[in-house]
Amino acid sequence: MHDSHVHLTTQPLLDYRERALENFVKQGGKYLLSCANDLESSCKVLEIFENYKLKYQDLIQNSIGIHPETFHPDNQERNVLDKIAHLKEILENNKKNIHAIGETGLEYYNLLNRSDIDFDKREEAIENQKTSLREHIKLALEYNLPMTIHSRDEKDSDFCTKEIINIITTEGKVTLRGAMHSYVGEQKYLDQILELNLCIGFNGIITYKSGDNVRRLLEKTPMENILLETDAPFLPPQSVRSDKKRTIRFGQPADVIEVAKVIAEIKNIKIEKVFKITNENYERLFLN
Repeated sequence: MHDSHVHLTTQPLLDYRERALENFVKQGGKYLLSCANDLESSCKVLEIFENYKLKYQDLIQNSIGIHPETFHPDNQERNVLDKIAHLKEILENNKKNIHAIGETGLEYYNLLNRSDIDFDKREEAIENQKTSLREHIKLALEYNLPMTIHSRDEKDSDFCTKEIINIITTEGKVTLRGAMHSYVGEQKYLDQILELNLCIGFNGIITYKSGDNVRRLLEKTPMENILLETDAPFLPPQSVRSDKKRTIRFGQPADVIEVAKVIAEIKNIKIEKVFKITNENYERLFLN
């Protein structure tokens, strides 16, 4: 099995990573994509990789990038191209150990409906996010790397999804490949996303009572386009969220087992087949 999107650099998983990695491997874990969300964590994922590469050999792959929320007005960050230049420097100096670009994308959640953010700052943040996504795509194409893409809209909105589809269609030059991480958008865009040569990452949301929309997306997504992910330490599965006696209340890579069980139920196939096909998808995307 694999975890195609995990944040080993984020607390509390950062301090727990030794046990989390051991548990993942003991449960049959084969691969995980360690994702960054800014320049600091882009360096940190590489540091963690170096620390564990002898012990776990081919277990960890690395993805470096800048999360779109970096450019939210609350963060007062505007130097998009400067950050991208630093990211490219990290990439150029560590090419052999970088397997993907991201986490990047668009996030308009907690932005469009904020009455305390004036129009100009909101528009500037949106344009900075779009510029960042375009620049990440250029890096992915230049270095022939897949992307892990974030999309999060305000409730009942689809602006991010439509913009991402438009930007990838324009900038991706047909050759871009990658994964739409934790897609929870409208089903009507699923075919367009798949036509863009993207996989869909499914995580603990499909175990939630509120996850009906994502379970419907799963039903419509071909197995050849499905990846397992946790987004750990975020989005722990329902069994973790509902067990008040647990001391570990955050997500970790081994939680993909619960995700795979739900996929097996919905797709009416054995869990072993889920692991086999999704591992092949991971290898095709991140290891070729």
